[in-house]
Amino acid sequence: MRNLWRGEVTIKRHLPQEQGTYALHEHIVKIIENSEGEETAVSNVLKSKSFQLVHSDTFQDESSLQPVRKHPRPLTNPSSPEHYRQGREMTSLVGTYQHESNENLDEYFKAVGVPYIPRKMMCMSNPRLEISNDGDKWTIRTITMIRTTEVTFTLGEEYEEHMPAGVVLKNLTTMEGDNLVTVSVGPDNNKVVRKYEITEDGVVLVMTHETSGQVGKRYFKRLS
Repeated sequence: MRNLWRGEVTIKRHLPQEQGTYALHEHIVKIIENSEGEETAVSNVLKSKSFQLVHSDTFQDESSLQPVRKHPRPLTNPSSPEHYRQGREMTSLVGTYQHESNENLDEYFKAVGVPYIPRKMMCMSNPRLEISNDGDKWTIRTITMIRTTEVTFTLGEEYEEHMPAGVVLKNLTTMEGDNLVTVSVGPDNNKVVRKYEITEDGVVLVMTHETSGQVGKRYFKRLS
């Protein structure tokens, strides 16, 4: 009881008012666990005179103070910045993806000005996508049976991208949340926006041709 007395006086000195009954229970469990081999029931601690010394206006209803079973506590509070940071890491774009399907891709390429045969070949392709980064520096590799293209860039800095038909694009890539967004300007100020959007099981490449409003999508499933 002497150990309990000292421990519970410590509770009164250090227990924040706003933590309430749950925090008090946690402290009592610690006291019992730290007692020198003595098996003391939580209910006995709650009835002791020393407990009455730390009973304050914060705990109006003693009937709400029930024996507590030890359960593993969550690593982070779901509303805490740490929990949000871990969520962002879990949904990182970095990884390898396999193409699965398209949506309105032919119409998009037609609006952009891709000739018929290359357009059909691109729509039939089944590329693998590899995305990696080192700080603000990113690399995107697109691998098909015919060729592999690679583009490396730094967020917020303009760079050139050489397309298969010899067209050179002026690009600027930024992050919007967890998504990469590239604004590309080609010949005749032809403007295209490409966004790599994270999904539950992969990524969607959303391509928008600003002049015509045509939107093409390519769906990829995460491999690693």
